[in-house]
Amino acid sequence: MGRAEVVLLISKTGCGKSFLCQALGNAACSKLIPTRYLRLADVFDRLNRSRAFDAASYYSFMDDLKSVQLLILDDFLTTPITTQNAVDLFETLEGRNEKVATLIASQLEPHEWYLWIEGESMADSILGRAASAARRYDLDGPDMQRYFAKGMPEL
Repeated sequence: MGRAEVVLLISKTGCGKSFLCQALGNAACSKLIPTRYLRLADVFDRLNRSRAFDAASYYSFMDDLKSVQLLILDDFLTTPITTQNAVDLFETLEGRNEKVATLIASQLEPHEWYLWIEGESMADSILGRAASAARRYDLDGPDMQRYFAKGMPEL
């Protein structure tokens, strides 16, 4: 993750995407690489509140999203997003494109992201920035959340 690239982690629920993202984020921090780990829904919540109440904090947060050396976006496009949030996401990814590293974790395949983005051209633009040149890793394995919730039965 030291390069200006996009890395995708794709897997079903419970296979360890968030755990791996947090571990990679901690490793980057231990190397003094400025890092942000955020759930995409939380990003949009903060942007929406900032846009409504304090334009300066909106622009400051957008600048941070575009420039931090490693941005980790977890739970990427697992719920529908508004047109305004699609624009925010596009601007963030465009601002980061080939400049700084982005790690995206999602339960959905990139071609399924279209289902959650209003506007076909915006969906194409986001998909182009997020997935077209990305390094992709598919995680597979048992649902570890269920495994630990049941008191660690046999795998």
